[in-house]
Amino acid sequence: MNDSLLNLYCSYHPEFLETLEVFSERNKKRILKNLNTQNTKSNFLSTIAEIRFGELFTKLNFEIEYEKKYKKQTPDWSLFSNNLNAICEVYRLGKSEKDQKYSDLENEIKEALGKLKYNYFIKINFFENGFDIENLDTTLLITEVKEWLCKSDKKIGDKILVNTNFEFEIIKINTNVNHLCIIGPAKSIDYKPFKLKQLEHLNDNEITKKLKKYNKIISEENLAFIICISIDFVSGFDITDFTEYFLGMGVENIDYGNTLYYNEEFKQCGSTWTELGEFYNNPQLSGILILYNNSFTFLINPNRNQIIHKNENNLLKEKLLSLKISETK
Repeated sequence: MNDSLLNLYCSYHPEFLETLEVFSERNKKRILKNLNTQNTKSNFLSTIAEIRFGELFTKLNFEIEYEKKYKKQTPDWSLFSNNLNAICEVYRLGKSEKDQKYSDLENEIKEALGKLKYNYFIKINFFENGFDIENLDTTLLITEVKEWLCKSDKKIGDKILVNTNFEFEIIKINTNVNHLCIIGPAKSIDYKPFKLKQLEHLNDNEITKKLKKYNKIISEENLAFIICISIDFVSGFDITDFTEYFLGMGVENIDYGNTLYYNEEFKQCGSTWTELGEFYNNPQLSGILILYNNSFTFLINPNRNQIIHKNENNLLKEKLLSLKISETK
């Protein structure tokens, strides 16, 4: 059992365990088991995202069950009103486990350097390739930088390359504080378009895997299926990316000589139409429920034959559509 991540999270969010009281004993027990067994930060934060959506479903007065089994599959949430209405899978769109490890390493190095008593401003350039992050000895790395700083007074532009992956450069001297000031590497945004848009030549991304995973169960059980996505700021995505990808977007076709459309800026003529989104390619997907900047948005599949539009799912649809809806640009 590894409870260090949970203890650390509770130290920053002392009210967290109290928020779990909104769940049934069975759900709470399963949630705590997941939290206590996660051994990576990315997986732990994914469980926190699952909890956020569970809290929302509770506020919407759904009866819910966490990780209910269906034919060897365990969707994150099952929603009930009178009967079973929907199954929901949660995906946290943020840093990957690998990226999170690099980020944690960067923070560890900057924190250790910031304790050294030198009045320099240092910039770090961090090269990710070519070393085993699990076996990197940060103590030796910091010691080497400290020895470099001790040897002589430094001037602006002095550099040292440590372990072929970490470059430290003096960019300012005689600061007004008595410890090292550190900047870089600037990797707060980790925008990777293929995390959302599935490209034909790449392996299935996590969203595509979830789209395919429950097709058989959805068909056999006649269920609505919702993918819940928690967007971290560091991912570089916002809600517009999802509305364009799943609902569609306007497309301009420049066609010289065609009088249907005239672009004053380029003195060219053309036409416009709407490019259909992924909802039309995935008729079993009922909708996308997005958590972004502490607000929830529901994007519903516009296909009128989709099960969420059937009379028996009116309550489900009404509750979800009561959430904030984003406008497509």
